[in-house]
Amino acid sequence: MRLLYIAPKFESNSFGGDYVCKRNLRFLKSILGEENVIEYHLKKSSLKRVIISSFSACSYGMSRDEEKRIIKMALANDCRIAFIELSLRGNLAQLLLRNSIRTITFAHNVESQLYKHRHIHAKTLISYFQYRIIRWNERKAINNTTKLITLTERDSLEMRKAYNRDADMIIPISTSIKKDLFATSHNDDYFLFVGSDFFPNVEGIAWFIKNVAPYINHEIWVVGSCCYNNAIKKLPLTSNVRLKGYIPDLDMCYRNALAVIAPIFSGSGMKTKTIEALSYGKSIFGTTEAFVGIETDFARIGGECNNAAEFIEKMNSLAYERINSYSIQLFLKYFSDIIAKKHFDNLIASLNNSIMINTSFIKK
Repeated sequence: MRLLYIAPKFESNSFGGDYVCKRNLRFLKSILGEENVIEYHLKKSSLKRVIISSFSACSYGMSRDEEKRIIKMALANDCRIAFIELSLRGNLAQLLLRNSIRTITFAHNVESQLYKHRHIHAKTLISYFQYRIIRWNERKAINNTTKLITLTERDSLEMRKAYNRDADMIIPISTSIKKDLFATSHNDDYFLFVGSDFFPNVEGIAWFIKNVAPYINHEIWVVGSCCYNNAIKKLPLTSNVRLKGYIPDLDMCYRNALAVIAPIFSGSGMKTKTIEALSYGKSIFGTTEAFVGIETDFARIGGECNNAAEFIEKMNSLAYERINSYSIQLFLKYFSDIIAKKHFDNLIASLNNSIMINTSFIKK
């Protein structure tokens, strides 16, 4: 069985969405064989491309020619399934189904909810236009997909509220099991924040730098492209805040950190930084939003903090060693790649069985 994998072009740095896309692609190739997974990577959606696609009723940021090209590629390679990253390709999903190609939509967020929140903050015509286009595309994507996957139960519930459809499967963010965590040498004492230049990250760390950082007893390392956002660059920094920018390999950043912070107040989906922190056995101090998709006693993995006073009190009272054994246990039980791969095995098996039954019925 062959599968067409459709995703935005991967960036060089694997934050957030790219991180999940690469994992999904790796699992699919492992299950079906590399030769049976055909890749198509979409160009970045500029405002011009979004406007053109909206007026031509195409999928978000896509042209009519690109959609036809993808259909032709799927048929030429005898792909029976298309795996689509992000719930924004509604028209494409509809065209694939019309050509008897079953679709899996992997929703990284409830995109309409995310862009609605962005519009509430921006209050511009462009942000409103984006929100309306996103909602139209997402509705069409959800209505025309064979299987819908979300990262969390909350996203599945939000999909039901918005589009009257639950997720067929929930597959959370996962990552690899880390080795030799207890053998790491420690040269610095710092709390770590990792984030791309994405609105919820910028909003959260800007708030933290202004309201929490001045009262923390250790350094705060901010890593990722969020450091290059003008809202961050213009902030007056206290002496304990270090804007590290993009670091190609985050391994040692995580290993050496005292703990990880996740002051995220808006968004959808699940937070990659939270799962990465668990995989390194780190204590995490984060908001309710940062812990979405995780059910546990948050006090045992650090602390749930939703205001400045809670962050300050809990971070300055950190009693754990750099390695929090409870974080490791939680990760191994629910969020390792081994666990997530089993979900993918079941997903592909169910679709494969469905295709075989349908083919047998047609032959009869």
